[in-house]
Amino acid sequence: RIGGNAHITVIGAGETLIPPEVVPFVKGLLHLGHVVELVTNNTLNQRIDELLDTPREDIGRLIVKCSLHWKELKRLHKVEDYFNNIKRIIAAGASSYPFLVICDEYMNELYVSVSLVRCHNVHPV
Repeated sequence: RIGGNAHITVIGAGETLIPPEVVPFVKGLLHLGHVVELVTNNTLNQRIDELLDTPREDIGRLIVKCSLHWKELKRLHKVEDYFNNIKRIIAAGASSYPFLVICDEYMNELYVSVSLVRCHNVHPV
């Protein structure tokens, strides 16, 4: 027993939304009144659809942190999906924002990543 509502972070080794149990698990935590922060690469559109099929009274406690792996998004042609999903999540009543993944291989393109966020008009609230 936690002893009341909690702030719970759900993150996987790799893409968090791949296991089929994750979305029902997150929805169950939300339904129990917990605040759930989900870390994802935000490119699995069908899984995002499943996540957004959450009752309005619960979805307001969902925070979706979207890791901005610029090189992977570009390589997989998923840049538009990434930003469109952030906008869809916010429109559904949850919170969502990009966060930059900082590692040596991304340092030369850090400015590109920040510019992308600005260009897509996605800003943390």
